[in-house]
Amino acid sequence: MTTSVQPSRSGPSLILFSVCMIVLIGATITASRVQEDFGRVVVSNATYMNWNNIPVRAKLLKPVGASAANPLPGIVYIHGYQNNRETSDAYCIELARRGFVVLNIDAIGRGNSGIPGRDPKAPGFDPTFGGTSSLAYLKSLPFVKADAAGMMGHSLGAEMAYKVARDDPSVRALAFSGFAWTLEATPSSPKNMLMIIGRWDEYRKRMTGTQEIEKEWMGTPQTRRAIPEPNPQIGMTYGDFTAGNARRVFVPRTVHLLESHNRSAIAEALLWMKAALRPPEALWIDPARQIWPVKEWATLIAMLAGIASLLPLAHLLLGLPLFDSLRGEPSRRYACTAS
Repeated sequence: MTTSVQPSRSGPSLILFSVCMIVLIGATITASRVQEDFGRVVVSNATYMNWNNIPVRAKLLKPVGASAANPLPGIVYIHGYQNNRETSDAYCIELARRGFVVLNIDAIGRGNSGIPGRDPKAPGFDPTFGGTSSLAYLKSLPFVKADAAGMMGHSLGAEMAYKVARDDPSVRALAFSGFAWTLEATPSSPKNMLMIIGRWDEYRKRMTGTQEIEKEWMGTPQTRRAIPEPNPQIGMTYGDFTAGNARRVFVPRTVHLLESHNRSAIAEALLWMKAALRPPEALWIDPARQIWPVKEWATLIAMLAGIASLLPLAHLLLGLPLFDSLRGEPSRRYACTAS
């Protein structure tokens, strides 16, 4: 005899599953709309080849007003170690809605980009993990001002962005978090450099050589070389953006992981890129007005709703004739494989 789903038993499960689906779809649409700044930014995927023939996958965020007749400043953002481009969304969303074309990449070996070679000493290994080619790709886009390009990144991605900006004088601005400039930095190279590092960054000793950043970093040889001032201070801007030698250190009250999702750090980076790359004033938004947390919360809610939907879905499926063999009272027999 064929067994059908009992309405009285399946009703609550069907209602719960439907609620989960409604929440999931609603949260997903909300996250997508926030990422697009509610229609003011076009978000698309881009795939291009790195110089060593490894594909690089990126998310391109383009303000709707950007065109060949009206090019806008461009920025490449590189995420940290063992992450992907989604972890860079906080900075990238806020940049794009303020008039920057943003290329948010999956570094080579992460996300949907290709796999790097195993030997870092091999001639075909790219130490920027796609950063150099990503900058070239960005500058080749007709709606990007090639002479107003910047690099950004967090942690390992910050190191990659730093390398690209240090070696390419066409990069007009650099802002990075969770990393520190090195002795290779000079007063004018990389151009217009902002360093963001959390007060309690777990890697501060390795990155800066200091234990207490606020007390020690501004007096280190690295900083003395990059900022040739008698007594440089955290939170002060030195140099001139037009000359390309602007310098600033910002230390938010946060840890390494949260530097990529810190409102004050994001506001600092937005102001820095505005001063260095000069997006249209008409597109500028107060840095305090940040919408990226809505996207993050909506994504979390969508994930939880998806997980929660599995229980009522399983109950509904078990009520179908196809799964008759799985239903019934558990056996009281004890079975164990021979040792």
